[in-house]
Amino acid sequence: MTAFSLTEKTPIMLSSHVYWNLDGFANPHTDLIMNHTLSLPYSGQRIGVDSILIPTGEILANTPGSVNDFWTQPKKMGKDLMKAVGNCGDGCTG
Repeated sequence: MTAFSLTEKTPIMLSSHVYWNLDGFANPHTDLIMNHTLSLPYSGQRIGVDSILIPTGEILANTPGSVNDFWTQPKKMGKDLMKAVGNCGDGCTG
C-alpha cells in the first residue's frame, strides 16, 4: 500500500461494516431474519446512493410508511421486502 500527500481537498467516507448476530439466543419463533422486528427511532433520514450504491451525498427523508420507515414504529424486517425495488442497487429487490 502506498500513500501520497494530496494538494487538493479530497472527500472521503469511512464507514464500518458491523455485523450482528440477530438471533444469538436461537429463538425458535424467529428462525428467519424476516421475522425479526427492527426499530431505528433516529433514522428519519438516509444518504442517497446511485445505481451501484455509491453515496451521492444527497440527504433523503425516510417517509413515514415507506419501505425505509423503521423510525415511526417498530416493524418486521421482511414486511416490505418485495416493495423495496431498487433499494439495494440497480434492478434488485430487498
